[in-house]
Amino acid sequence: MMLDPTLAATYLAWLAYKAFRAFLNPPVQINSEEPQTPTAHVFRQALTTNLLNPKVIVFYLALLPQFVSLDLGHVGLQIFLLGCIHTGIGLVYLVVIGSAAGKASSWLRTSGFARWLDAIAGTVFLGLALRIALSGRPSS
Repeated sequence: MMLDPTLAATYLAWLAYKAFRAFLNPPVQINSEEPQTPTAHVFRQALTTNLLNPKVIVFYLALLPQFVSLDLGHVGLQIFLLGCIHTGIGLVYLVVIGSAAGKASSWLRTSGFARWLDAIAGTVFLGLALRIALSGRPSS
């Protein structure tokens, strides 16, 4: 099932409009201190999202058995340990990525560069919308 090109172009134009509006009307900061979402809430939300994501289950079922050997003992324990190792490595990686994203976010907010990113994104979205709108529909 293909998406209607008119619908796709309209959606991209809407995204461009929102990006240009964000560029032209920066948010007024009354208080420099933003309300923070509790870390426990963010963790619970991320955990729930991952546990309910069927792709994660399929990933583990497809990847981990390749590294399990019947000669090394209990298969369930091997899969559990491999999952724990993968989770530990992923945790370290994602903590680093999250910390870097937090620093980058605060820098973007204070430098004003985020406004220009909105303008660039708006231009790209508008260009894509025009390209889709002006291109001919594929013949059936």
